[in-house]
Amino acid sequence: MKKILLLIAAMLVAVAAIHAQSPTVTLSHDGTVKCFYGKEAFVNAVAASANGDRVTLSSGLFTGTTIDKSITVKGAGMLPDTINSVEPTVISSEVTIAAPDVTVEGIYMNSYLRICHYDNVKIVKSTVINNVTLNSTGGTHPIRQYIVGSRCKGNVTAYTDSLDLYIDNTYIGGYLSNSSTNYYKVNHIEARNSIISFTNNNGFVNSTFTNCILTMKASGAKMPSSNNVYYCVGLTNDMFSDVIGSGIAGNTNSYSDYATMFKTFTGTYDENETFELTDAAKTTYLGDDGTQVGLYGGNMPYNPKPHNPIITNFKVAEKSTPAGKLSVDIEVKAAE
Repeated sequence: MKKILLLIAAMLVAVAAIHAQSPTVTLSHDGTVKCFYGKEAFVNAVAASANGDRVTLSSGLFTGTTIDKSITVKGAGMLPDTINSVEPTVISSEVTIAAPDVTVEGIYMNSYLRICHYDNVKIVKSTVINNVTLNSTGGTHPIRQYIVGSRCKGNVTAYTDSLDLYIDNTYIGGYLSNSSTNYYKVNHIEARNSIISFTNNNGFVNSTFTNCILTMKASGAKMPSSNNVYYCVGLTNDMFSDVIGSGIAGNTNSYSDYATMFKTFTGTYDENETFELTDAAKTTYLGDDGTQVGLYGGNMPYNPKPHNPIITNFKVAEKSTPAGKLSVDIEVKAAE
């Protein structure tokens, strides 16, 4: 029953947006579905939500807000889907996550994303055009946050003293860093199959990078030797010299450059960039699982399409029945 309700909510969003040409949000709560319309629909739906609810956004432009409930937020996609003619869900102003157990998927955030000291926050298949900040008011409780299948044009910076950050199949184009040298030894990253930049060698330590493509922004900077770096490709000369040969078993890191690695990517962010490797690089630079390093390897190859079902065809009767009912025929393609 719950799956059917969620599917109906997604269909209502799509149908309402197509017919009304207005940004639409549905709020699924305890067996009921409520609709909100217009640019402020996301703000209003979050305000009306409760822990455990699901908020589904259509394509269109919405105002950002603070998510202060443990909810799931699903958009139509972080990029245009030209095959299915689906436009992205765009949030035009800052989004702040101020609750644990929050999942955000399929959203294009045209401003900042702030995650404030909470556990189990997941950013899935979403784009952040500005910076991602991981804030904290102090304390020693571990903060577990996940970024999966996403892309960030700006920086990802930790302003916290106790963070577990998991990154999978994600592009970070600004830089990944801590805010202060006081925090180096308490924050931890585990990253797989991602493309990540660091500002200098004073970034995260005691962290693990596997099957990634990495670069340092600062000239001559190197990866700290306390990190575990496996099957990665460095786009900055000599950046692995402190970790290579340091007794880490299975360490098969190598060096390359943008032209050798990528079909079109040159290091500068572009909305249409796919970050695909060249045909030669796909078979030359392999991870610990035998698949290519970077976004398209591993267990979750990069795919910007959200997990929502896609409405491929629908027909609405021109007239209602004498009983006031309207016939609607909808065909749905299962989520990928």
